[in-house]
Amino acid sequence: MGESAIRQSWRLIKILLLCGIFSFVLYFAMDVVASLRYDGYNYNFQTISKLSAVGAPTRPMWLGLAIVYEVLVFAFGAGVLASAGSKRALRVVGGLLVGFGIVGLAWPFAPMHISFVFLEPSHWVMQTRQFANFKRLSEPDATQADEPS
Repeated sequence: MGESAIRQSWRLIKILLLCGIFSFVLYFAMDVVASLRYDGYNYNFQTISKLSAVGAPTRPMWLGLAIVYEVLVFAFGAGVLASAGSKRALRVVGGLLVGFGIVGLAWPFAPMHISFVFLEPSHWVMQTRQFANFKRLSEPDATQADEPS
């Protein structure tokens, strides 16, 4: 690969990595704007899922922006994978982020209902997916314990 191609490749990777920052900013803005548009919404007593719940006045806005958010997370994961090289931990994190972005696109098909019923199986499956991904991201790499110091 020529020097110009390598520079272009790194430029693309930097753009993909910036998608991580953009996804965070977008999600934060979605949360703030939607909570302000949802009359009576209270952070202390309601989950963020209520903002995308069936019957919520903020559902259409949330779902439209959530697609953009998931694409940004996917792109960020691709950037992490592309920059990981031989670092196993980064490859795992990148793969989890890509998976998180893909599975997150199913969110509209697993909605919470405004009159929250404890047994909403599809919603709980999606929440479990998120918890499992974040839990895995927070665990140290098990193979590091086997490596000499």
